[in-house]
Amino acid sequence: MAGNTHPQVHPRGMGVTMHVEIQARLETRWSDVASFVGLRAVLYDVDPLSEDHLAEELVADGGVVRLRFDPRKSRSFDSPSETTPDLRLVVIRSDGRLVFRSRVIDNVRIPVVLEPNTPAVLCELTFVESSLE
Repeated sequence: MAGNTHPQVHPRGMGVTMHVEIQARLETRWSDVASFVGLRAVLYDVDPLSEDHLAEELVADGGVVRLRFDPRKSRSFDSPSETTPDLRLVVIRSDGRLVFRSRVIDNVRIPVVLEPNTPAVLCELTFVESSLE
């Protein structure tokens, strides 16, 4: 007899489509955010031992970028039960050169959408450029 063809849904979200959407605004003193338009913005969760890649998208007018990701991606071997990620945004040119690196925003509470066809809940954050480290 054939096995069950219906997906099993784990009570902790396994098998459920989860997504969040962040609208990020870049703030810099060193260059005009208009110069970032069309460049690649990459969102990371910063953990004690690693930085987890969450999402990437092109920067739009006004230094704004919308990033959508599964919040479970912020959990890793060094933060397996993390629910409030520490976020950093970087902007990279096509040649790989780093042009913007934000300060880390600690313990971001992000609303989560569990239903696949429900519009993502928007979390708006402003990422301020860090001084060179």
